Amino acid sequence: MLLTWRGNPISSQKTTKAVTKMSVVQVTKDQQVNPVKEGEEEKLVFVDNKALYGISISQTTGMLMIFTFFQYFGVVLGASGIIQGVLVSVRNLGSNIFQYIWGKIADKRGRKIILAIGLGVMWLGSVMAALITDLWQLFAVAILIAVLGFMFRPAWIALLGDLTTLRDRGKFVGKIQGLGSFISIYVMLGVGLLMDHVSRGQFIREAFVIPFFTASFAFAVALFFVLFFVKENPWARKKKNDRLAASNNGFINLIKINPVYRRLLLIDASFNASMALLWPVLPFVTLSVAHTWTEVVLVWIFFQLPRSISQQVSGKLSDRFGRKPLLILTRFLYVTVPLSTLLSLITGKYFWLVLSSIGGGVARGGDDTVLAAYTLDCSTPDTMARYYSILLTIGGVIMFISSLFSGLLLDLITLIVSSFNEALIVMLIIITTSRLLGVFLHFGLKTSTPSYF
Repeated sequence: MLLTWRGNPISSQKTTKAVTKMSVVQVTKDQQVNPVKEGEEEKLVFVDNKALYGISISQTTGMLMIFTFFQYFGVVLGASGIIQGVLVSVRNLGSNIFQYIWGKIADKRGRKIILAIGLGVMWLGSVMAALITDLWQLFAVAILIAVLGFMFRPAWIALLGDLTTLRDRGKFVGKIQGLGSFISIYVMLGVGLLMDHVSRGQFIREAFVIPFFTASFAFAVALFFVLFFVKENPWARKKKNDRLAASNNGFINLIKINPVYRRLLLIDASFNASMALLWPVLPFVTLSVAHTWTEVVLVWIFFQLPRSISQQVSGKLSDRFGRKPLLILTRFLYVTVPLSTLLSLITGKYFWLVLSSIGGGVARGGDDTVLAAYTLDCSTPDTMARYYSILLTIGGVIMFISSLFSGLLLDLITLIVSSFNEALIVMLIIITTSRLLGVFLHFGLKTSTPSYF
């Protein structure tokens, strides 16, 4: 497994053992003056596992409602290809461009405050989304959620990093996030059935009140667990801030001193460009092939179920065989998504749409766990949130440009070909090809193997 010490990756087994010995000596020395209960001197946070599961289940459910139905809401409100592209771009840029700032605050001030503020804004944004009547209001709420709501994401991943070691990180992160994804499936199914009952199978604006109010309840539950069950260690935080004050850990320097992470950053950003091309296109295809809200929701259930399983399995496998091979496999599975979506559009068969979701779910589950674990491996305890947030920030800028370009390209192709469906077909061919090319870049990642333990 890739290890880092003071921000620098270590790739030698011999060197790793030496550094490990030095780290143990340092911790033992620090424990002599730490007033916290013996055995817990270096812990930054204390969280009961039940509370962690509660946060994971509720925030995953809320995020699923927001991500799933925001994109369809734009189509129902009459968004064109370019408008849909702009809407997705705003979400991508806003949700990622400020992540480094939130990550830095989370590293310095603690995870709890950032988690609480972010989840509070997500609750407020979900309530506002339920009251939307036009595209301008949709844009305003999207900006609020993207800029301030998503600030909890780097703090959440860093919190999981605080509670794990290199040896069990993938398994632990996968288990926590996998359960959240699994439980959210049942909530999603109930929401879809209720939407069909209210709207009588029609794609109307009023039906969106149901998923957005469901999201607001979920985020309120997550906020409750954070406020009352997440406890921080002020002594350990003070020691950590003293180390941060004595080091040069700015945005550029963190990337500069860590070549393993820098390579991951470049490859991930390149692949994100191909990923974001699909997002403005997918809602149009889904609503043209699916006939009811239940069918739309089932597409996402067939995404979430394999995702939850993949999150847990891929975590264990990446701990055993290394991050790189698992990341390559999950990224290759992403190629099946636009390919199956293309077949569903050509044939009009709902089966291919479901198949695209299954492939995407397996890929996303592996991506969630392995990418987070790889990033945490490349960081130190003092920089976990910032390294993960840098990944989100760079990815957000790339996805903003890519999704905006996708919406514009879709409208331009529509002017050239004879129908909107033909334009969607051309776009899906382009997206499939670009994702396939992006997969091969991952062979350039540094290898991560269990022999480094």
